[in-house]
Formats: sequence, C-alpha cells, structure tokens
Amino acid sequence: MVPSPSPSPFPSPFPFPSWGSRLGRGARRALLRGALGLSLGLLLLWAALFLYGSFYWAYLPAAILLYGQIYRISLELELPESGVNRDLGMFMVGLTCYGNGGKTLATAARSAMLHYRSRLLRALHTVAFAGLFLSGFAEQSQTLEVELMGRYREDPVGFLGKKMGFMGVKMGFMEKKRDLLG
Repeated sequence: MVPSPSPSPFPSPFPFPSWGSRLGRGARRALLRGALGLSLGLLLLWAALFLYGSFYWAYLPAAILLYGQIYRISLELELPESGVNRDLGMFMVGLTCYGNGGKTLATAARSAMLHYRSRLLRALHTVAFAGLFLSGFAEQSQTLEVELMGRYREDPVGFLGKKMGFMGVKMGFMEKKRDLLG
C-alpha cells in the first residue's frame, strides 16, 4: 500500500494540483495517452492536407491541356421533370473551344432529351417518394450526361504553324424554352 502524501501547510492557489492528486495513476496515464493520440491524429491530418495541397498545385496546372493527350468532354445536366421540359422533347447543346486570340479550335453540338416516363409511372414515383419530396431531400428531376467531344486532342501546332493553346469554352442551348435546376 502506498502511503498518502502529507497535506501541504500552504493552500494551493490553483485547483488543478488537488484535482490531479485525486486522480488515480491509471486515469492520469489514460488522459495523457488520449491527449497524445489526439495531438498525433491532428498532426497527421494537417500533414495529409498539406501534402495533398502541395501535390495538387505542383502537378495539376489550372486550365492547361496537355498536348497530345486525349480528353473526353461531357456535360452533366440536372433537369426538372416539368411540363416545359417534357413538351420540349429533344434539344441541342452546343460547345465551342477557343484558343489564343479568340480562334475557334473545335465545335460540337449534340441532341438530348429527358427519358420518357408515362403518366402512371410519374404518379407512382410521386406517391412512393412523396415524403422525400416534401421534406426537400429529393427532387423530381433527371440527370442527363451529354458527351460533347469523345476524343478531343490538343494540337501542338495550330493554325498555319502557330501555337494555339486551349483558352476557353462556350456552352449553350439552341432552344429558348427550357427549365434548369441550380
């Protein structure tokens, strides 16, 4: 049995030493291990975020396409299942890629349309997911992926032997009537 320490003749100005002496040896050890583990975890998280950011900025240049690399350019649309979009039927989505000086590098236009759902299927879907629709966790919409360019390759030697890097993109709809989400 370990003898208890004799009480000090002077009162402690801080409650921590008396609190610490009341804790058992195992509890203090567990508290220190927990604090050390938390500190180590936060240090590892910080290091991971720092290394990820460093790698991202060093190896992934912003808005520069590599010459000779083949790119797939697609557009993902989230369209509400509204009467306007159902009545619209097929619509056209256009893409124009611009280089230095506003020169057109490539153009593409593709058609798209909402997937057909009968009135009965729309009604059953609405009834089945009514709680989610009313609470805002779901929306009555469809997501379409339109592949605009399946094999776009940046040409190192552009128009008349001048270098023309990829500078920008312009996308648009060919129809005036449509509903979009977000």
